[in-house]
Amino acid sequence: MPQPGTIAIIGRPNVGKSTLFNRLIGARKALVHDRAGVTRDRHYGVVNFKNGSVRVVDTAGYEEGTSEVISKRMNDISAAAVAEADAVLFVIDGQVGVTPLDEGLARMLKKSGKPVTLVMNKVDTKASNQNLHDVYRLGFGDPVLVAAEHGIGTADVMDVLKPYIGDLLPEEEEDANAATAQGEVEDFVPDEEIDEEEALKERRERPLRLTIVGRPNAGKSTLINRLLGQNRMMTGPEAGLTRESLSTEWVFEGQKFELVDTAGLRRKARITDRVEQLGASSAIKAIENADVVVLLLDATMPFEHQDQTIAARVIGEGKPLVIALNKWDMIKDKEKLLDEMRYQLDTGLSQVKNVPMVALSALTGMGMHRLLKPVLGLYDQWHKRIPTAHLNRFLQGAVEAHQPPMSSTGKAVKLKYMAQTGVRPPTFTVVCNLPKAVVPSYIRYLTNGLREAFGYEGIVLRVRTRGGSSNPYDRKKS
Repeated sequence: MPQPGTIAIIGRPNVGKSTLFNRLIGARKALVHDRAGVTRDRHYGVVNFKNGSVRVVDTAGYEEGTSEVISKRMNDISAAAVAEADAVLFVIDGQVGVTPLDEGLARMLKKSGKPVTLVMNKVDTKASNQNLHDVYRLGFGDPVLVAAEHGIGTADVMDVLKPYIGDLLPEEEEDANAATAQGEVEDFVPDEEIDEEEALKERRERPLRLTIVGRPNAGKSTLINRLLGQNRMMTGPEAGLTRESLSTEWVFEGQKFELVDTAGLRRKARITDRVEQLGASSAIKAIENADVVVLLLDATMPFEHQDQTIAARVIGEGKPLVIALNKWDMIKDKEKLLDEMRYQLDTGLSQVKNVPMVALSALTGMGMHRLLKPVLGLYDQWHKRIPTAHLNRFLQGAVEAHQPPMSSTGKAVKLKYMAQTGVRPPTFTVVCNLPKAVVPSYIRYLTNGLREAFGYEGIVLRVRTRGGSSNPYDRKKS
C-alpha cells in the first residue's frame, strides 16, 4: 500500500475544527474550548480504517488580513499545513453561515490547487437550514453536513478520507500497548527468552516519544523548531503561546522520534484561566506518555521551585529525564552556573543520581548537537535487561558486605533471589522470607549498588520485595 495521505482541517476560528479532529481520530487529543483561537499550532492525528490509515492535521483558526502578530503567525502555520497536505477539509459554521472570512479563506484554498471538501458543522441548529443555500457560492459543491460535537455526519467525512488510505501507521500499535508496557511488573522471565539484540533493533524501528516540558517562555517550541529545521511550532516573546501538547514526527540518524511540545507549566495557584488549566493537564498527560522527557530551563533565570516540581513529577512517573539549560549564549559566568545547577539537582533529586544536563541555545543552535546523545543513552538504559546470574552474583556480594537489618520480631531477613521483572523503568524483584521487613534504607542500598554495578546513571530504578521459594526460575522450568 502507499504511504498514508495527509488531510488538513482548515477554517476560521471557533467553527469546530478541533472537535471534528477529535471525532475522526477517536480521542480527545486536541484541546476544545468555546473561546476562539485556542488552537495555535498544527496538531497531528491518525484516522484508522480496517485496511489502513490516514493522517489528519488540526490547524489554528485562519484570520484573513490581520496585522496582529500572533494571528499572523497562526495564519502562517495553517498555510504551511495546507502546503504539506494532500487534501483539505474546509470547515464552516452552519449556525453562523458564510462570512467574509470564509470567502477569503475559500479564495486562498482555490489558489493552493489542493482538493477541497466543504464541511458544514453545527447542522443540528435551526439556523443551519436557512444558511445551507449560501454555502454553494463558495464554489466547492455540495457540503458534507456534520454536527461534530454529537458525532452526526462523521461517517460521511470518513468516506471523504478513504481515497487517501495508506499503510497502517506502526506508532498506533505502540500507543495501544503503552499502558501495559509502562509501569507494569512482569513475572520472572527466563534469560534464554530475552534477545537483547532483537529488542534493540525493534526499539530503533519505533518512534521515541521525546516530550519537552518547562515553565512558560523557556523556549520549548523554539527548541523543537531547531531540531526540525523548520518553523513547525509557533514561537514568540509572549509567554503561553503553546496551549496544548503537540506532536510531530522526526528522524535523526535512523532513529524515529515523536517530538512533543507542551504548554508551559506554572504553579497551580497561579493558574486561573480555564484554557491554561486544560493546557497544563495536557502537558502532564504528555509526561505520563513520554519515553524521555527534556526539562527545558531558562538559564538566565534562577532554578525555581516549579522547575524542581516538574522534575520530581517526571521522576515520579519513572521517566528518563534530561535537563537542558536554554539561552546559554546569554550567560557570562558559565562554570559557576553549571556548578550551582548540579548542586541543586543532586540535592533536590536525590532519588536519581547524575541526571544529564546539557547547555544550549535553541535560538542560535549552540550546543544542540549535545542534546540527543544523553536522550538516546537514557532511552536504552530504560529498556536494558540484566541477566539473572549477574544479578544474583551482585545480590550475594551486597548481602555479604552489608546484611539486611533483622525484623521487628527479631527474625533474620534472608534475601534468596533477585531477578529483573520489568523495564520502562528497570524493575528488580528480590524474593525473601520476610518481604515487609526489608527496610527502605536497605532498598536504597541495593538500588545504589545496582546503579554502580550495572551503569544505571540518571535513570529511575525500582527495587521491590516479595515472598516465595528460593528460586522461582526453577519453578518456571519445572
